[in-house]
Amino acid sequence: MLKSLKTYAAFVWPKRQANAFGFTLIELMVVIAIIGILAAVGIPIYMSYLQTTRMETAKSALLALAASEQKFYSTNMAYTTNPADLGYTAFPAYIPNSSEAYYKIAAPVLSTNPAGFTISAQPVGSQAGDSCGTLILNSLGVESSTGTNQDCW
Repeated sequence: MLKSLKTYAAFVWPKRQANAFGFTLIELMVVIAIIGILAAVGIPIYMSYLQTTRMETAKSALLALAASEQKFYSTNMAYTTNPADLGYTAFPAYIPNSSEAYYKIAAPVLSTNPAGFTISAQPVGSQAGDSCGTLILNSLGVESSTGTNQDCW
């Protein structure tokens, strides 16, 4: 009986040869499954991080434009829509200034009574699906957005 069990075990579980290298199919499938699980979790988190980073860049650009408007107002007692006065070449300005823009900054909209301005950054391209929508900033420092997520600033 013992001899037949050894024969059966040798048939079912053959010994590896000493010079055999490599992985079994099951080992490879386990590694592929682990990589798939990590990718399923990691890629959406990374994409969310990219959207947040791009939105922060757009907010910084809006704040810099607002600072330029306030600086112009302090010396001329009026706001301007001229891009050259604000350090831009033209409106709309795209953020970043590369081949693939993520936000479009529109020309400032001026109000007369009281004097003020409103500037906005609209998501474009791959950023267009952002839940914050268009970011808006006015001369009083009020920050808002048009999207479904109102906790963007």
